[in-house]
Amino acid sequence: GSQFTNFLRGKDIPLRVVRGVWEDRDGSLYVAGTSSVVRLQNGTFRDLFAPSVLEGDFPSGVLKDQRGNLWVLGFRGLVRQTPDGRISRYGAREGLTDPFELQAIKLDRDGNLWVATNNSLARLEGGQFRTLSDGAAQAGVRCVFEDRDGNLWVGTNRGLLRLRDDVFTAFGKDEGLPSDEPNVIHEDHSGQIWVGFLDAGLRKFAPSDPFHLLSVGPEKGRIYSIRETRAGDLLVSARDGLEIWSHGRMRIFVPPDPQGRKRVFDALEDADGKIWLALPNGLGQLSGNTFRTIIPAANPGMLEGAFVRLVRAPDRSLWVGTIQDGLWRVTSQGSRRYTTADGLGSNLIRSLYTDHDGTLWIGTFGGGLNAFSDGHFRRF
Repeated sequence: GSQFTNFLRGKDIPLRVVRGVWEDRDGSLYVAGTSSVVRLQNGTFRDLFAPSVLEGDFPSGVLKDQRGNLWVLGFRGLVRQTPDGRISRYGAREGLTDPFELQAIKLDRDGNLWVATNNSLARLEGGQFRTLSDGAAQAGVRCVFEDRDGNLWVGTNRGLLRLRDDVFTAFGKDEGLPSDEPNVIHEDHSGQIWVGFLDAGLRKFAPSDPFHLLSVGPEKGRIYSIRETRAGDLLVSARDGLEIWSHGRMRIFVPPDPQGRKRVFDALEDADGKIWLALPNGLGQLSGNTFRTIIPAANPGMLEGAFVRLVRAPDRSLWVGTIQDGLWRVTSQGSRRYTTADGLGSNLIRSLYTDHDGTLWIGTFGGGLNAFSDGHFRRF
């Protein structure tokens, strides 16, 4: 309210000097000072450490983490008391660069423990403290504060620092992925995430570890696209053919090719259950076990004429992108090719997407992003 209550040393609180105060989630008050840490319970302060444990430490900070460990900032380093009473100390051997000049201790919303010293800011990682390399932090840290957005504010002798998580996090071989070249990502109807690599085959995310990938099939190989049929089968377009995964089993379809090429760049099921294939030698269609070529490539022996991307439009037409031969639209009435002569930014198509308005978005190589609607191309 409007009145102060004083707790006198020696009479109300067993500390000669108070240097740190902290309140936990349950409202319990912890007070550090002299050579002990006390907790306020039912209006009475009680010692939490035996007299000899913190003798000479002159605690200046205290907090309790989510596991029930009590952390005490002392003159001789950092002290941890586990819920069962075990004591351990953290100093130079555990990564604290200046254990005799600890200034502040902080537990952030993610459970990270931060310690500020006269010449560094350090975070506990796997039993060791890792020091922040910023020059301002190396000049000495006085205080640490976390705001409501999760930003960590650090007061130093050279100014104020703000630490925050990156907007983007990159994962590659250093983080445990089998390759730095993921080429396609697909989420199936069950929420399972599949990843196809240019040099490491098909993988899926492990359910217990969001950044660990499990091998599916050969661990090598080039994956171009991953789609799903209405029945839940995966259509995996790969260098060695079309892999059709059904209930954990895979069968492979190798399209006929005069040059003996096996690769399938893209595969898409239509409303009638037929599978359309984008191939080096043209646009193909697989109906059951029957294959036929719908549009042959202009240069079937050259990769420059390959059909590489497929997308279905709301009007049930099929759009097909090629390498250097433009864009095809296939309907039940026939097919038409669009090129730079029609306003397309480039004849080399990289990706296709149709939005809810029916606009076709076209990613090209060298011609920017294109949009096709109302019979016209717009180029960005």
